[in-house]
Amino acid sequence: MTFIDKVLKMPSYGWEDADGALIVPSKKQLFREFFSRINVFKNRKN
Repeated sequence: MTFIDKVLKMPSYGWEDADGALIVPSKKQLFREFFSRINVFKNRKN
């Protein structure tokens, strides 16, 4: 298991495509991923 697999949660678009090349997400994919992980009701600090 690599360092990234231990530290980061895998994004919904994945790390690499079928050829093994690194996926560079678009701005739309980044914002969708960001807002899908926000949960303002999870704890009182948010």
